[in-house]
Amino acid sequence: MKSLMRLTVIGLCGLFMTALSPAHAASFGRTTVGTTPSAGLRADFKRGSKFVLSETGTLRQICAYLDGNGGGTGSPAIRFALYRDRNGLPGEQVAETTSEGWYFGPAQGADWYCLGAASAPLQPGTYWTIIHTGGDPGVVRYYYDGAANWYGNADTFADGASDTFGTGSAGEGTLSIRVDYLPESESHFAGVRTVGTRVSAPMSAQMKRGSSFTLAEGAQLTTMNAYIDGSGGTSGSQPLWIALYNDVNGVPSALVAKGQVSSSTPLAGRTARWVGVVPVSDGPVFLMPGRYWIVLHTGGPAGVLRYYMEGTGNWRGNASPGEEPPSSFGAASSGDGTITANILYTPTSVRHHTFGRTTPGSIPSGPLTANYVRGSLYEPDHYFREGWVTALWAYMDGNGGASGSQKVRLALYTTEIWQPYMHILAASEEVTIAAGQPPGWVRFAIPLTRIHYNQYDLHIPHIMMFSGGTQGVARYYASDDADNWLGAPVAYSDVGRSLYLYYDDGHPEAQLLQQGTRTPSMYGEYLNTPETDSE
Repeated sequence: MKSLMRLTVIGLCGLFMTALSPAHAASFGRTTVGTTPSAGLRADFKRGSKFVLSETGTLRQICAYLDGNGGGTGSPAIRFALYRDRNGLPGEQVAETTSEGWYFGPAQGADWYCLGAASAPLQPGTYWTIIHTGGDPGVVRYYYDGAANWYGNADTFADGASDTFGTGSAGEGTLSIRVDYLPESESHFAGVRTVGTRVSAPMSAQMKRGSSFTLAEGAQLTTMNAYIDGSGGTSGSQPLWIALYNDVNGVPSALVAKGQVSSSTPLAGRTARWVGVVPVSDGPVFLMPGRYWIVLHTGGPAGVLRYYMEGTGNWRGNASPGEEPPSSFGAASSGDGTITANILYTPTSVRHHTFGRTTPGSIPSGPLTANYVRGSLYEPDHYFREGWVTALWAYMDGNGGASGSQKVRLALYTTEIWQPYMHILAASEEVTIAAGQPPGWVRFAIPLTRIHYNQYDLHIPHIMMFSGGTQGVARYYASDDADNWLGAPVAYSDVGRSLYLYYDDGHPEAQLLQQGTRTPSMYGEYLNTPETDSE
């Protein structure tokens, strides 16, 4: 089976939905291949066949048997959509696939092609499963035969499949098209699935807002979903990202996952619906049990979209000027209402591991100077280890002698074979160490970061500590059992830059890390599954 893929971040959702979907999915629709190929499909048109769902389920993806042998040239675009049946004809839209539309090449081979969709709840009943085409005509073909079970009409592709199907005409045959769904017994959600009775004000631009939920078991994240409409009153399309953040002490902290909703979905005037995203990631996203925040990040123009909510409390939000959710949520205001949003996941055995020095050293450092970096390499205890780092830790106090407080960040690096530098993987949120703070472990949250360790290729993780002003407040602790220390003057604002181990002709001005004695008490915590953990 192939997955439709447009070469953009959004288009990858279709591919990853297929790759990461939970097991035990069921299907309704036609799973056999029709004997008759259609003519090359026209642009700005939708057509499909109706099928019966016999049980309650959760929408996963839509698949159709297609090829690119219609004879036309260029780049046609495709999406799939699902409509309720009303008196034998397609009525209101339930969902459309999560990508903007996949561009199907001429002469592409015949196969089942799938696109992911929002994890919308499906009740038993009759539905119409639709192919919507745009771009260059005459390239894509579907396959059909059998009883007359076809309905279609003209529909501009650029603004998404219409909310209500509209008047069309009947045609021949039944398309080879199906819906993959999760039976109720296999649908695992955390968060809110019941649509709230209160609707938000039109959402501002460059802002994020979210609500917390509790995950009760280890999980592999599949999709993030929210219930929205486009009735805010402003015209246009408002960019929308859905993101997942860790919780630290009751507030959102480091980014875990994010994905952008198709630009054809958050349009002015769209009716309320579930929208979903697959996390943009270079591998599976694993979650330990605990508390998380699901967050809506919006761009401009403002005032197009609204979300739904219920209750009081359980809301945090702040200005977010970037185009997408940042790695750290930042200081936020509280508010009322739990947003109607959730995650779909697969239960899995997730292991919690550490690498580094997890025992406090007995030797305190001197007071930390400002604009300096220091740290060590920390080899995992296996020859090969792969996982997803969630946080870094350091044993510290505020007894350096100065008053006030000092800003500190940790960063995760890896060495690269034959390279003169350490490559940055992730930088933590900023932590403030107050004067007089007693010795203890301090957690530095980082975005979920994939780590790959192989001692033969010299992919060895390093944890480095950056200190800012006011200087002389914070101290870390170390042990005197190995000469495993690197450090150099580096501006605190340069956290995240590459750090050089020896001179490189291309960067003669690079500040070199100097070697020293002792090993700081710092470690990383990471998640993996039995399949990614081997001796």
